[in-house]
Amino acid sequence: MEKQNNIILAPSSSQVTELYKLWRENHAGRLSDFYKFLTSPTDQRDRFLSGLENKSEFNGIFIVNTFEL
Repeated sequence: MEKQNNIILAPSSSQVTELYKLWRENHAGRLSDFYKFLTSPTDQRDRFLSGLENKSEFNGIFIVNTFEL
């Protein structure tokens, strides 16, 4: 089996304002709380992101997951 050393980066999006509004429908918090939510790998974050369109890109050893509405 080939060993893989890809690094998965925190989720990215060009629609942060729209995603923040969607997150606020079910969560209390400021934008800084939303950023912390997105950069902390949790089951809750995975459930939130699973409802979004995901595009994965490989950039060298990095995997960038871009989420959009």
